Amino acid sequence: MIKKTIFSMGLLMLLAGCAFNGGKDSKALTDQGVVDDASVAQVCGTVAYRERIALPPDAEIHLTLADVSLQDALSRLIADDTITAMGRQVPIPFCLKYSPADIDPRHTYQVRAEIFVNGKLRFTTDTAYPVITRGAPGTVDIRVVSAWAVGGERTMSEVENIRWEMIELNGEAVTASAGRDLPWFQLASEGKRVNGFNGCNRFFGVYKRAGDALTFTQPMGSTMMACPPDVTIDRAFMKALEAVATCRIVDGVLEIYNGEGDLLARLKSNL
Repeated sequence: MIKKTIFSMGLLMLLAGCAFNGGKDSKALTDQGVVDDASVAQVCGTVAYRERIALPPDAEIHLTLADVSLQDALSRLIADDTITAMGRQVPIPFCLKYSPADIDPRHTYQVRAEIFVNGKLRFTTDTAYPVITRGAPGTVDIRVVSAWAVGGERTMSEVENIRWEMIELNGEAVTASAGRDLPWFQLASEGKRVNGFNGCNRFFGVYKRAGDALTFTQPMGSTMMACPPDVTIDRAFMKALEAVATCRIVDGVLEIYNGEGDLLARLKSNL
C-alpha cells in the first residue's frame, strides 16, 4: 500500500512538471512563431504587385524598416530581412523583428520592399508605408511596382524606333511559319505611328504612351492579303494589341499587359 502511494505521488509530480513546462513553452511562442520577449517586437504584412507574373523560385524579397524622420539625411536602418520565394507567389507574408529600444515614439518609421530576380531589381516600393509610431499600424500590405516604371533599367524612349519581334503570345511560344517572318511591330517616335506585321498582313496606326502606359488607337489599318488556313496567329496578335494598356522591359524583352495586369505577349528586339 505504501509503495502504491509513493508511486502515485511521484507520477502526479511528474505530470505536474510536464504541464508546467508545456505551459511555459506555449507562452514563449506567439502565433507568428516568434519568441514572446519584451526585448523583441515585429512588423508584419504582405508584399504583392498588380501584374499577373509568376515569381521564379529563387526570387528574393528584400524588406527594410528604417527611421525616416530626418529630412535631407540618410534614413537609419532599424531592421532588414530577405525572403526567398521558393515557389510561393504574391501576396507573400513577412514579419520583420526589431528591438523596441530602437524606436523613438517621436520619430517616423517606414517599411520598404524590393523584389530581385537573377540579382536584378524587378519591383520596388514607390509609396510610403509608415508603421509603429504616430498612429501608424503594426501591420501593412505593401504594393510594389515595376522598377522600370520608377526609373529602372530602361525608359520608354528606348522602346521606340526599334523593331520588336514576338516570341510569346498568351503564354505560348511563337515560331515563324515556313517562309514568313515572326509577327512584329515598331513604334516611330516621330508622329507616334506604329507599323508591323501580324503573321499574315502588314498593319499600321497610331499609338499613345505616358510612362509605362501604352495604347494603340483603334481601329488600325492593314493590308488584305488572304491568309493560309493554318495561319491563325494574326487575329490573336491584333486582339492582344487592342487590349494593351501597359508595357515594361525585362532582360531586354518587351512585355505588354492588359488593364488587369495580365501578360499578353513578349517581344524581343531585332538589334
